[in-house]
Amino acid sequence: MAERVKLFSQFQDFQRVLRWERRIALLMKGKKSQAGQIFYRDFAQARAAERCKAMAESLTESKPNYQEITSSLALGLPLKPKEIGAEYLLYPKITNIFSVFFSGIQTKRDDFVIDIDLDSLKSRINDYFDPQISNSVIEEKYPRAMETTSQFNAISAREKTRVGLQSDVIGASALGIRNFLCLTGDSMAMSPGPKGRMDVVDIDSIQMLWILRRLRDEAKYLDGREIKNPPQYFLGAAATPFASNMKFQALREQKKVNAGAQFFQTNVVFDADDLDNWLNEIAKRDILDKVYILIGISPLRSFKMAKYMHDKIPGIFVSDPVMKRMEIAEQKGNAEEEGIQIALELIEK
Repeated sequence: MAERVKLFSQFQDFQRVLRWERRIALLMKGKKSQAGQIFYRDFAQARAAERCKAMAESLTESKPNYQEITSSLALGLPLKPKEIGAEYLLYPKITNIFSVFFSGIQTKRDDFVIDIDLDSLKSRINDYFDPQISNSVIEEKYPRAMETTSQFNAISAREKTRVGLQSDVIGASALGIRNFLCLTGDSMAMSPGPKGRMDVVDIDSIQMLWILRRLRDEAKYLDGREIKNPPQYFLGAAATPFASNMKFQALREQKKVNAGAQFFQTNVVFDADDLDNWLNEIAKRDILDKVYILIGISPLRSFKMAKYMHDKIPGIFVSDPVMKRMEIAEQKGNAEEEGIQIALELIEK
């Protein structure tokens, strides 16, 4: 009894430091010839004073109500009762699945992406990427998979895929949107620092046009399933007459038309004469009469803006005469008026 009272006194001192702890593991070293024993009792009262009282009362019991347990090394030596199924230790360990460990990694979605039953895992993944199943249904069936954190946007991660593209387009068509402009976007190399990943482009505009044309004209998803009510829309793509050699640009424009483009939206144009050369090149490829063309026109507001667009924005060329006119207008203080005049002249041509 004296030994137990002494231990309790030491426990009270210990609890003043760690008041949040509810369970105490008491490990005692015996002689080498003696087998180790582990006894467990959970003092789970809500308040610290109640836990102290419950432990004090246990020390006066003639037969303390502690449960003897056997701790398993395979389970990480838990110091409390832990029941597992007979087949539990046959499951693959996380270290077998992920050979590299990163400190601080979040594993909240392990129960979604890991399974010993391959059919169950495939079923979950197919549900996740099925555009016919809404985010709310996925969240109800697999709440962990749709749990958004500061570093993981569950909805964006699910929708930014080829399957998500199909879902977005079908939804937009149902809402009455009839015109789609398909863009690859600028390379990540053009972004300001810090640079993002360079391999985030899943498809380019030509592939996107082909996917959307197939949805509309053949009424088929990428995996070959039939669409009962195919979407209806008008497909467009960007054209960049001055991005490189016009013969090469015309070849890319031809690929876009063959993939399904019905109209082109060009980059901003400041040289109508040179634009004619590009039109001649696409006419040689017999696509000029197969596509509508929207020429990009934008008024320049200053000489600085003209220089920036010419030097920094891919695919935009500001001719020397236009640059000179904007520089002179800047000095005279009427750069905005001159920019509008240049835009009007381009429209008339």
